[in-house]
Amino acid sequence: MESRKTRCSNFVKCVSLDHKHQEDFVTFQCKKVPLLYAVYRSILAAYSIMVVVASGLKSSGPKVFIWFTYWAYYTLTLSFIVRCFTAWLYRLYWTNPNGEYYWKYTPRVLKIQFVLVNIASTVSPVISIIFWLAVYDPETGPTAVSINTHGINVALVLLDTIISRHPVKLIHFFHSVIFCVVYALFTVLYWAVGGTNHKNEPYIYKILDYSGKTDVAIMYVLLVPFVGAPLCHCLIYTIFKLRNAIHYKTCFKEDTDAVQKDHEKEMSGIV
Repeated sequence: MESRKTRCSNFVKCVSLDHKHQEDFVTFQCKKVPLLYAVYRSILAAYSIMVVVASGLKSSGPKVFIWFTYWAYYTLTLSFIVRCFTAWLYRLYWTNPNGEYYWKYTPRVLKIQFVLVNIASTVSPVISIIFWLAVYDPETGPTAVSINTHGINVALVLLDTIISRHPVKLIHFFHSVIFCVVYALFTVLYWAVGGTNHKNEPYIYKILDYSGKTDVAIMYVLLVPFVGAPLCHCLIYTIFKLRNAIHYKTCFKEDTDAVQKDHEKEMSGIV
């Protein structure tokens, strides 16, 4: 039987942000084409920045920061910017003339990227589902900003999960849970100090009206972090596993069995 020390060591390894095959953070799934990948990342970063600017121009001033939509979209944009940065670092500085990767240990910037991607990939579907089911008003209709922040954002997350080689660990669901809990606490504090939305109403969203509909607000505050976020993370993890399964059957044929098994173990999402 494993000793307690071994079990603790394995748990720490599972939770950690270390990853042996660090090129996985900065390449496409099937082919290592650093320049093309860096250009792809630049396009996504530029696009998301334009959406942020456009939403800022049409927003209600500083109160834009009270909405979960923008917490999620700004995190997604930041993750795109960091991934663009690391993709260019990999292309220009992190490999030698033979194409070999320099680092023996995961650089800190890749660990930051790992956390941002974990949060953005999970929270983007969460906020989009909530928006269309509980917040969206059919009478006003969708806007370009709402479509980008509650639709195209999810499409980009799914596209990234499918075509990039970025790792996903199932146990990292707690990153998005913490993010959602922090926002939930913020909404309670904001309401407690008398904060209002852009219409001067005493809540951020109608579903978070702690004064008028306390039971509904509490339901959302509990369900989103502890049910919605873990389920969406499991969805992303499932796509990740399917992507890898297809990859090992097609794009990985040129590698030896030993290399394939080593990489498959690393990308299992458990270690």
